[in-house]
Amino acid sequence: MTREEEIVRARYAQELLENPLFVEAFQAIGADLQRAWIASPPRDTEGREFIYLAQKALLQLEGAFKEHVMTGKMARMQLMAESRENPNELH
Repeated sequence: MTREEEIVRARYAQELLENPLFVEAFQAIGADLQRAWIASPPRDTEGREFIYLAQKALLQLEGAFKEHVMTGKMARMQLMAESRENPNELH
């Protein structure tokens, strides 16, 4: 993937992370999982394990978007550094 493509993907990921509906959905799902865990019987280890895995997946999904944002920032910094080093070359 080119640096330019990484920058575009970062912008899309940032837009999602800042989108009120997306944020609300993440918060609602997290809260639902928390409520389900609290309401689960102590002996329901299978159900609690499922809730744990769902919470972990939710965090991983959010982390993947944040990783795209960071990758795009790094790509932008690399392009800027290259353009300073070689001002006569177009990237």
